[in-house]
Amino acid sequence: DALPSSSSSSSSQAANGTGVVDDGAGSQAQGRERVVSLGSFSKIMAPGMRLGWMEAAPNLLQLLCKDGVLNSGGSIAPLASGIAHSCLELGLLQQHLHQVIKPSLAAGCSAVCEALRREMPSCSFQQPLGGYFVWVQLPQEVCAEELLQLATAKHSVRFVPGRACEGLRHMARLSFSFYRPQELQEGVRRLAAALTDYLAGERHAE
Repeated sequence: DALPSSSSSSSSQAANGTGVVDDGAGSQAQGRERVVSLGSFSKIMAPGMRLGWMEAAPNLLQLLCKDGVLNSGGSIAPLASGIAHSCLELGLLQQHLHQVIKPSLAAGCSAVCEALRREMPSCSFQQPLGGYFVWVQLPQEVCAEELLQLATAKHSVRFVPGRACEGLRHMARLSFSFYRPQELQEGVRRLAAALTDYLAGERHAE
């Protein structure tokens, strides 16, 4: 019954044996000669900051820096790069993380978990220590894809079925990174209503 990671990481391996890890916040490449770790400022600065970075051993970074996309014109996304550079140089990113991002995510996570305990006691979950998602184990007889169709059509709430991100058939991944706590609790209330309908035999909205 192990739950998938609550982070948004994924990985792949190139033909030459080099691993690429897309883990949002970076840091997976430390001490690994053949691993490139990808991070994104959209996860730690602002959703609209579509800018990222790579971490890798020096020899791998030297090869990547020779690419024409990087060495002709200064950089990718000069304006976004300049904003991110200034935030890092002035120490504003750490302040933003501790005063805005972490409290916001913690409040969203608490709101979802409190609502799950209250509204969906037949389901189980582990309250994550970080990340952006709560993984919920629905009753064994539930197909999350079918529940999603009913929840969307009848109750106007959505989630990601477990099998869409390497989870099980009866699992659901709930995001708490975007909506406010009261909206998240309302979303769980709607999901609970959809689950009640599903367990009563309903599969499609009227």
